[in-house]
Amino acid sequence: PLSHNMRDNVTLSGNATGAPPPPPPPMPDKKGPAGAPPPPPPPGAKKLGPMQCIGPNAPPLAPGFGGLSTDDEGILKDKFLHEVYQMIRRAELGIAGKGAAGARKGGEADAGKMLEELKSKMGHLARVQEDFDKRRGDIAKWAAEVRTFKPLTMDDIKKFITHMELQLQTLYEDVAELKMFGSWPDSKYDTCKLAWSQYELLITLKDKAESWAPPLTATKCVGVFGDLERCFNEMMWKVEAYMRDKDGLEKRFKGEGIPWPGAALVNSVRVASLNYGRAYMKAAVEEVNKLSQQQPPPKNLPATQIKLLTDSVKFMFRVHQFVSGFDAKTRAQFAQVAQLLELVKAGQQQQKTEVSSTDAAQERDQQKAATAVLAQG
Repeated sequence: PLSHNMRDNVTLSGNATGAPPPPPPPMPDKKGPAGAPPPPPPPGAKKLGPMQCIGPNAPPLAPGFGGLSTDDEGILKDKFLHEVYQMIRRAELGIAGKGAAGARKGGEADAGKMLEELKSKMGHLARVQEDFDKRRGDIAKWAAEVRTFKPLTMDDIKKFITHMELQLQTLYEDVAELKMFGSWPDSKYDTCKLAWSQYELLITLKDKAESWAPPLTATKCVGVFGDLERCFNEMMWKVEAYMRDKDGLEKRFKGEGIPWPGAALVNSVRVASLNYGRAYMKAAVEEVNKLSQQQPPPKNLPATQIKLLTDSVKFMFRVHQFVSGFDAKTRAQFAQVAQLLELVKAGQQQQKTEVSSTDAAQERDQQKAATAVLAQG
């Protein structure tokens, strides 16, 4: 006789008669037609046509569908396939958003446009490959020139970049063909181009400051002040942007053997900004003198003059901080502005005193008149 626990085990692991459980159904064979056929579709399901198997309403793919995975040896993702697929999807989505009749017509137009895009792209790639095959020797010669280029001055870099750009422009698609070449010295060439662009930017800022002249449209000193503010701000922002990247740029330039001027170039740009400051002070003094000669004198004349000179001092403070000082010419001109400012302030104070004295005299006269009237009464 079986114990109570043994009877429970028989009941749980087998059937009532103690027979073993039935074996699992056989797995379908994926490699050939000998496996079990796929299950029939559920009742009421519609058979899909070939064009209904894709699109936004297409059923999900079966597990494992899609061929080899990226783990298989030699399998790489194809960017061109993605581009073609995206064009197909755009065409399908355009069809899905239209009516039945319009969908067919729009679908044909989109499909035709897609084919034209494919033909154009494939034709372009073929022309790039053809030109590359013809010009491979030229590209190799230019690459050797870049590798052996050793500039002594920044002008040497300018001439070399100009020469190379003219050569590269003769290619059908220079960016694509240099990439196809594989061993193009892009690091050195790009660094030379970057060095020249930075040098040209700083030199342009310097030349612009040294040759500044009042704009023809500025008929009043107010317009001159605004133009000087804009020019100085542009210089300051661009120099500060270079200074933020200075260490990385100079290390890169040194690594490629570029004779970068460094601190000497930046300092020359800063000193050139003193011309903006001298022009600002000159315009302020001229406007103060012009206002003093007007008849009748403008309302609030001293206050207007003081503001002009005070704004000039504020502007010169910014220039001083940017340059870290003044040269002798700027220092002498600033001393004149400061002296004129003191004179205008003193004149304003004297005017206030005279007005106060006049008011006091008038008040005394009024008091005397009132006293005389009371005495007569």
